[in-house]
Amino acid sequence: MGYEKLCVQVKSRDESAFRMETDEVRELAGQIIEETRIVDNVPARLSLRRYSTVSVIGNRSCMIDLVKNMLVSLTTAHCFEEVHIVGIFDAGERERWEALRWLPHVWDESRQFRYLAFDRGQAHVLCDLMTDMLKGRHRESGDTYQRNQQSPTPHYIFLLGSREYTEKEEIMQYLTSNDPALGATAVFLFDDLYSLPHSCQFILDVDNGPCGYVRSEVNNKFFFTMDQAVTDSQFDSYARLMSAIELDGFAAQADIPQGVSFLEGFGVSRVEQLDAMGRWRNSQL
Repeated sequence: MGYEKLCVQVKSRDESAFRMETDEVRELAGQIIEETRIVDNVPARLSLRRYSTVSVIGNRSCMIDLVKNMLVSLTTAHCFEEVHIVGIFDAGERERWEALRWLPHVWDESRQFRYLAFDRGQAHVLCDLMTDMLKGRHRESGDTYQRNQQSPTPHYIFLLGSREYTEKEEIMQYLTSNDPALGATAVFLFDDLYSLPHSCQFILDVDNGPCGYVRSEVNNKFFFTMDQAVTDSQFDSYARLMSAIELDGFAAQADIPQGVSFLEGFGVSRVEQLDAMGRWRNSQL
């Protein structure tokens, strides 16, 4: 919860040529305007469309709690056809983030691949896949955005919890470009201010306040009160419930096949295409 400016401008009567030396009514009007200028105890909001790069800094546990609350709000308000979530985290935080796998928002459109990575190999494959997608959007959506000011859908939310796995990946040049035509927002969970990309637009600081501010306007901070933390077990239960939700007409488009052959399971039609030797050499033990 936080505060916002009143959505309308309240004015008092105009200054006139004649006025009393002490006008209690005029003074009271000014006091009322000042007291109602800010509306307190309203939901604190952060636009992930307006800001393409957002960073959360401070105590690691508080950071994760805040982001999980944001995810609950995001995934209850938006269907998985509108928002996709991509998560890259260190192996040591797997238990805290693994429940994300149940959310329908982390699946690709074919429901065959999850946008989650917990080690360097998975992160590299995922980054390459997402880089190709963002490159395509960069080519196709630039002119459309300039004409209509509409970014493509679904909107991708990248949760980057591992600096080590991502800092040298090609995708970073797209995620830090602050290009609204890409339809993507990167949320960096890099602990401290000095680890953030220079182009980061908005910062959430859970230690000092907590507060949020535009990076170029550090003296104009917005303070808020964090919601009660969602425990790992509560988040897991929530994500599992979300996974059972079916959209109208979606089940008819995703019929279970009568059977899948061995070759179809590997996405090939002939034995020669299996490349068994190559798979053995590249397999992860």
